[in-house]
Amino acid sequence: MNKNKRLSAEFYRGKTTDYLMGLGESDDQIFKNLAKEKTLFIGFNPGFGSGYEALLESWACDLVKLLDLRYPVFFTQANDFSDLKGETMVFEVLFE
Repeated sequence: MNKNKRLSAEFYRGKTTDYLMGLGESDDQIFKNLAKEKTLFIGFNPGFGSGYEALLESWACDLVKLLDLRYPVFFTQANDFSDLKGETMVFEVLFE
């Protein structure tokens, strides 16, 4: 979706790694297809800190890949008492 010459957006529902693999098989190809200075990943209430293990496991590879690529990534939460605490704990473990 192109809003104007300076702003466009693409929405994808599925695993981040599946989306990135569609852009190229190597990180170098991904970087060529997604300019780092113009790209932002957003997860809307992803739920990986909810305490539901299957959901966390489904996110694990994607989170590591996004962090390894070093693109700006933002996540929103449904609330600031359980979701935020859980997702903060997940990132604390990933950054250890």
